[in-house]
Amino acid sequence: MNYILISRKGDQDVINEYLTGFAQKTSKELVELYNREARIGITGIHRQALYLIALKFEFESRLVDMMFGSFFEEICNSLVDAFTSRAEVVFGSR
Repeated sequence: MNYILISRKGDQDVINEYLTGFAQKTSKELVELYNREARIGITGIHRQALYLIALKFEFESRLVDMMFGSFFEEICNSLVDAFTSRAEVVFGSR
């Protein structure tokens, strides 16, 4: 089911406050929080909608970190190694 959120002044501050609290939680704790709020329902309850938006964002951020974090680290390490090797060829090793 999709919901439409009509933003109100201060919504981003509320979402950021939730995100700050979520950063301290484990993934299991976040799942428990989400399930509890989802059972209650968010229809017509603006604050709960903001809470679930923040939870969804936190889950997505963690998922992206899990999926791509090590991948990007490997790419960066590979680029640094290639740069270092080329620098040794051009300038000599120290």
